[in-house]
Amino acid sequence: MRAFGLIGLLLVAAIIAYLAVNQVSARSGAEQGAGSGLSVPGGGMGNAKALQREVDQARRAVAVDDLQAVRRAITLYRAQEGHNPDNLGQLVEKGFIDRAPADVKYDPASGSVEP
Repeated sequence: MRAFGLIGLLLVAAIIAYLAVNQVSARSGAEQGAGSGLSVPGGGMGNAKALQREVDQARRAVAVDDLQAVRRAITLYRAQEGHNPDNLGQLVEKGFIDRAPADVKYDPASGSVEP
């Protein structure tokens, strides 16, 4: 289940890299001077807002993936043990997930998980 976290981080990094490459342009040799060779086109705040929207969207996607992974782990735990786990920590102890997300609400009676 660790792969979901890694995939999410890679997704966020890829989005940031994509936006950075597309938003940053190299200056021509005469304009470069002693600078870094990179410049941000006009409308910098618009670019920052677009980047923030993309990062927020990626974070939501990671949270959805984490929630789905926890739900699958609860289903597998129930199938193996015959009952719902008392808490998400038991899923970690049994190796169904690597970590219990702190931002989810778990109801052991029903086995439901909510963000």
